[in-house]
Amino acid sequence: MEKLASNEEVLEEVEKLVKSIKESDKYREYISIRDELKQDDEIIKKISLIKKLQQDYVKSAYLDKALEEKIALEKEALQKNTLYQKYLLSFKSLNNDLIMIKEGLNLVFTDLLNNFKIDK
Repeated sequence: MEKLASNEEVLEEVEKLVKSIKESDKYREYISIRDELKQDDEIIKKISLIKKLQQDYVKSAYLDKALEEKIALEKEALQKNTLYQKYLLSFKSLNNDLIMIKEGLNLVFTDLLNNFKIDK
C-alpha cells in the first residue's frame, strides 16, 4: 500500500507553491504597482471618497439618485487614471492565475477523493 504524504510534507509543498507565486514576475509587478498606488495621494483620496459615498448611498436605502450619480462620476474619473488602470490590469491578471491554481488543485483533490478506495 502506498504511503500518504505527512502533514509536514504537504505543508512544505504548499510553502514551495506560495514561494513560487511570490517570486513570479507577475506577483512582483502587482506588488510594485500596488505600492506605487498607495503613495499616490490623489488616488487614495478618490478611493476614500468613493467608499464614503457608497456608504452614504447604502444608508439611503439606495434611494438617493444624486449620490448614485456622484459615485458613477467619481468612479469614471478614477478609472481614467493611468496608474489605477495599470493596478486593475495587474490585479485581475494575478487574480485569474490564482483562481486557475485553486481550480486545478480542486480538480486534483476531487479526482483523488472520487477514486479513493478502501482495500479490504
